[in-house]
Amino acid sequence: MADTPKTTTITIDPPISANGGKYDTLNLREFTVGERIKSETHTGTNQQFVALIVSVSGWPEAAVRMLPMSAFNEAVSFLAPFLMAGLGTGETSA
Repeated sequence: MADTPKTTTITIDPPISANGGKYDTLNLREFTVGERIKSETHTGTNQQFVALIVSVSGWPEAAVRMLPMSAFNEAVSFLAPFLMAGLGTGETSA
């Protein structure tokens, strides 16, 4: 986890128009425990990631739902390692 960057920026081209705004830069950061818990109220993995992206980017949900799949996958690839950090393997140290 030490090598995982805490922020990333994804350029969206062409920009997305939603809710009266244009969105061309998706700035993501590490999410908080509270944001993770809130995302878990959604059903389905993709819907949970949409909720996380909305929380950490400041983008409206309508714009996030319009992301090209390649940008969505890039965002998920950035966020996913934070979900896995600290999960045990079931093994104990002697």
